[in-house]
Amino acid sequence: MRMNTPVASGSRSTPMLPHENLGTLVRQHVPSRRIAVTDLADGPSPRVFTYDRLQGMIDSAARRINELGYSREQRIGILAHNSVEYLALYFAIMAAGLVCVPLNIKFARHTIIDILRDANISMLFRDDTHSFPVAGDVACKTITLDRNSDFWRHYFQSPGGFTPRRFERGEDGFFLYTSGSTGLPKGVPLSHSGQHWALRQFHAAKDEIREHRCLIAAPLYHMNGLWNAKVSLEMGGHAVILPDFKVEAFARAITDHHCTWITSVPTMLAMLVQRRDLVGDRDFGHVTRVTMGSAPVTETLWNEVQALFPNARLFNAYGTTEHGAAAFAEHPDGLARPPLSIGYPTPDTRLELRDGDHPDRGILHVKGPANARGYHRQPEVTARRFVDGWYDTGDVMRRDVDGFYFFEGRSDDMFNCGGENVHPGAVEALLERHPEVHQACVVPVPYGAKGEAPFAFVVRKASSLLSKGELKAYALENGPTFMHPRGITFLEKLPVIGTNKIDRTSLEARAKRLMAR
Repeated sequence: MRMNTPVASGSRSTPMLPHENLGTLVRQHVPSRRIAVTDLADGPSPRVFTYDRLQGMIDSAARRINELGYSREQRIGILAHNSVEYLALYFAIMAAGLVCVPLNIKFARHTIIDILRDANISMLFRDDTHSFPVAGDVACKTITLDRNSDFWRHYFQSPGGFTPRRFERGEDGFFLYTSGSTGLPKGVPLSHSGQHWALRQFHAAKDEIREHRCLIAAPLYHMNGLWNAKVSLEMGGHAVILPDFKVEAFARAITDHHCTWITSVPTMLAMLVQRRDLVGDRDFGHVTRVTMGSAPVTETLWNEVQALFPNARLFNAYGTTEHGAAAFAEHPDGLARPPLSIGYPTPDTRLELRDGDHPDRGILHVKGPANARGYHRQPEVTARRFVDGWYDTGDVMRRDVDGFYFFEGRSDDMFNCGGENVHPGAVEALLERHPEVHQACVVPVPYGAKGEAPFAFVVRKASSLLSKGELKAYALENGPTFMHPRGITFLEKLPVIGTNKIDRTSLEARAKRLMAR
């Protein structure tokens, strides 16, 4: 049954500034000796950059890129670990009137080559850990990011200003590519004006964010890390950047750099909670804000994270590559956001819950200024997912009586077991309520006449001797029969992909092999 349930956007309205270049985001705080970025790529020797210095790097790189003679809106790629150079190039490429394309460093070489071709990349910046040859595979100039060579002097130390190019509303600022779990990753063009609109939705918290030290370890090629870096810099805050996520380095950065705002994918915090041996006796009492986004958050993980950060307010952030992270925020009447809620719709955003069994439950469709215009060179998928300005997220949501939204699962993850619809997230939440279960991932496996059935990969808590039979019995006692896992495998940790999300594709393939024995 189709349910169209629109939500009013509210009485507030955010003006659009059509000529804003996203590459000017840092410039608004110049001159300023405030610290913009602390770069932890060198471990015990952090590099500290003020807003003045960061803007100088952006201007220098933009001039250098402009001198190369590329025409407007040609695409420049970045293939590197997180660093201040990465951020400077991201803004400089756009300031110069070109389109920035961050690439996933965890992709296989052939996938990276495919993306270089698909996006028609003219030049690629890459760090020295990604120096594989591309000549012969694609016509693309490559430049290695090296702080110990002439590159740094030429690109980041040339004095003088730069006048960013102006853009009309809707023109592309950058591409992000999806994870590619079902084939070639899809390019998502995102506009300057749409991103500025999205950032302005958070201006109500500007004074608070300005005083935060924001820890970012999620990769900058992914919306999570890149978005949080932009929010911090837009508000004049201090971003502390790790090159990648490792539990011990993450925990150390929180205390050593007195980070007050922790950003993450939920899996990162699940690993932090699990490895208390690496966390040790570190005091996280100074942390007042923790954001988890880009993947589901269970009640068990929520409670464990709250215990680890006792003085922090937790946020279950929601967003997709295709429409960003600004569809939800706080309630306009000041109502407190319930635990696990992703928030209340922001002004100028229209939402509908469709194809549900109830007006307040269904697949979320979004229409707003931050929406992508479609997928790059993917007309058939674009026609299915982008219709009349609406984007079909594929995410199943429910809405409570106060208008707060809650994520329930992916519509394409749902499967049918003996005539009953099963959402993996619901089974995972059931299993994680067991006191000896730390984390669970549930995938479908073929199961005879019933069609498909749940198979669970489970991480037990430290020192637990919980057996498969005990966990299956717990699921049968505490949930409907169709939800209990027909197979269970215990793992020390769940595998993740480059964006720190759980690798469900590999687990599903593994489960099918195990059930076929």
